[in-house]
Amino acid sequence: MAGTGASLADSLTAAMVSAYENNPTLNAARAALRATDENLAQAKGGYRPRVVASGDYGVATSSVDPVGGDRFHTGSNPAGVSITVTQDLFRGFRTRNAIKGAKSAIFAGREGLINEEQNTLLSAVEAYMNVVRDSAVVNLNVQNLSVLREQLRSVQDRFDVGEVTRTDVAQSEAGVQQAISQLLEAESNLAASQASYRQVVGRNPNRLSYPKSFPLPLPKNLKTALASALSEHPAIKSSEHGVEAAEYNVKTITGELLPTISLEASATRRWESSSSVQVADSASLVGRLTIPIYQQGVVSSRVRQAKQTRSQRRLEADATRDQVRAAVVSAWAGLDAARGQEIADQAQINAAELALSGVREEERVGQRTILDVLDAQQNVLSARVNLTSTQRNKVVAAYSLLSAMGRLTARSLGLSVREYSPEVHTEAIKDRWIGLRTPDGN
Repeated sequence: MAGTGASLADSLTAAMVSAYENNPTLNAARAALRATDENLAQAKGGYRPRVVASGDYGVATSSVDPVGGDRFHTGSNPAGVSITVTQDLFRGFRTRNAIKGAKSAIFAGREGLINEEQNTLLSAVEAYMNVVRDSAVVNLNVQNLSVLREQLRSVQDRFDVGEVTRTDVAQSEAGVQQAISQLLEAESNLAASQASYRQVVGRNPNRLSYPKSFPLPLPKNLKTALASALSEHPAIKSSEHGVEAAEYNVKTITGELLPTISLEASATRRWESSSSVQVADSASLVGRLTIPIYQQGVVSSRVRQAKQTRSQRRLEADATRDQVRAAVVSAWAGLDAARGQEIADQAQINAAELALSGVREEERVGQRTILDVLDAQQNVLSARVNLTSTQRNKVVAAYSLLSAMGRLTARSLGLSVREYSPEVHTEAIKDRWIGLRTPDGN
């Protein structure tokens, strides 16, 4: 009979799915991109009118003392309402460039989100494999402690009949205490890895296991991996869009030095209760040309500042390419080394186990000491722990290579998730004229 969902083992794929859906850092990056989308709606506001309404109400009194007559008082309550609509017709191409810059910033943010997705999935892989490794190390230490305790009992029995000395018993007891210390350390490492898993994946680990295969075929050589990374990596694409956004920002600020043309229409109604004309209506339509001549040097400084920022973005793009290239080389070397180490570690285990068997036999006939047996047992444990760490490193290196190539995404891996589409939010808000609520109702 099938077990409940809570008892099912977590696969590496399931851990990545959970991280994709629940990781708070990734969800925060998605929210940040939605905030960036609003820059496009704000930039498009340059094509829209400004509408302002105003009203006033007052109390006026006057006192008149005519010659030969009695003083008299008059009062009135003047009031009025007006509405003004201003439409910019030309703003030095600022609106057009601001829109293009906002789009470039959004594209940069989308690629940055993909990169954050890669980082999250790689963190999930690392957290998963750390738990797998540390769980295996705990089990190895438990087995080692059991063997050493059994050996201690055997040595004590032999001491009772005079076959070994008190020193042999003390050495066996020291071996047991060392094994206990190693087990406690391994359990501490496992607890830390489990906490990290919970942080990244969003739930506690449950019976994790070593993955049997990799989801994507890895490149056959380093040259292919580098070519894919330099053409596909989202961090590179994000930096290139960042350069475009900086270029449009220079043009937008430069537009503040150009003339502006606007059209202003207004309508007013006033009430004067003490006047012979109690209601007066007026309307006007005014075209206005504004030519900036000198603006304290502030705009010129901002243009220079924007140009320096553009240079910064270009240099950052170059640095990003170098970082991606280095990450690919490092991941490739790590994977290649882990494959070789796995073979060497397995050979080391075989040799250590054979040596342990021989040392035990030699100790029984008096050719070896208990300390020699303890050393041989420790060598076996170390060899098995090394293999466990190497297997962990091999999996992480493989996924690190995919990440360095820009292929560690939910789409590339074929994860069964509801894929987050940032375009949906952009389309929902880019042409909104009014409204305080976000598309999700907040």
